[in-house]
Amino acid sequence: MPKSTQLPRRLPPGSKYIIESNGRKNGCTLLNRYVELPDGRRVDLAPRLVPIGRAAASKSSRCTRHGVARH
Repeated sequence: MPKSTQLPRRLPPGSKYIIESNGRKNGCTLLNRYVELPDGRRVDLAPRLVPIGRAAASKSSRCTRHGVARH
């Protein structure tokens, strides 16, 4: 399946926004995201670290590449 590096200005009908959970660490989960176009092309979006559980409830914590950073 070919990959594209840039989203088109408008997404055609039938496009899919895909979110995949890719493991948990230190109260965070890694989400891989991409858009799948009807012609089979895939546009990768930046992955995200998202707080879960207690980390999500705390406004003073956030996820970083190395786990949960507290300020």
